[in-house]
Amino acid sequence: MALQRKCARKLSKTIVDYSGASSMYESNPLQRYWRDVQASSMHITFNMDHLGEMFGKLELGLSLSPKDSLLS
Repeated sequence: MALQRKCARKLSKTIVDYSGASSMYESNPLQRYWRDVQASSMHITFNMDHLGEMFGKLELGLSLSPKDSLLS
């Protein structure tokens, strides 16, 4: 999943870079696609450090913090 996120971000950046500044106009659908990819790639479920910590806590029988409950 992390590899897919990185590929999607890189691909959308490349497309926007080659499309020039006009790709950032609201009338251009590329700006919306670019924003959607950027926003979704920042989602907490793609944060491998956080997921690793949560997995470790569960494996050790430790309680999860309140922020971990956002994922369940």
